[in-house]
Amino acid sequence: MQAAGSGEARITSFSDCCVISLPYKPETLSHVIYGLSNVFVGAAVAGFLLRAGVTIGKIHHKNDIVFGPALNAAHGLESNGVYPRIILDKSIPALKDIELIEGMLGDDELGAYVDPYALRFIESDYLRKESFPEGTFMGIPTNKAVEIYTVLLLRLEAMLSKAEGEKSKKQVNWLYARVRQQHKGILNDI
Repeated sequence: MQAAGSGEARITSFSDCCVISLPYKPETLSHVIYGLSNVFVGAAVAGFLLRAGVTIGKIHHKNDIVFGPALNAAHGLESNGVYPRIILDKSIPALKDIELIEGMLGDDELGAYVDPYALRFIESDYLRKESFPEGTFMGIPTNKAVEIYTVLLLRLEAMLSKAEGEKSKKQVNWLYARVRQQHKGILNDI
């Protein structure tokens, strides 16, 4: 199946996994990450948390057949990632030097990652906000980024209250704590 808008991207899904592959082009790498980030934010607002592994390498991806060392590496990154985020392969120099909005890149004991829920990304023009209608409150136009971030926080609170098992609670709480802290900053600015 071809990805919409790209004649080179391929998408295959099986079980709880989705594989997206496309030819590596340094000039489009940040746009690929922003696209993934859009998917992550939309899924979280809909009540689903995602995790992804991103690498650059050899892969065979034709129709529904996918295999290769890059697939194995990306799957390994995702499997060991624990938290809902985009995990980057630190062994790939191009992924070490990726330029993204400040606050999106992180590194901890689990490795390098992109945080698609960073407030600066939500506020940026890279987040596609078309699915959120223009709104007003008492005749005053509202800020879509603030609305999206508030909805995200409320959705995470609901997920946290329903999370079962220590691992699930840990995953949701990691994200909830980050979003809540940044949301407090929004409230302080109002």
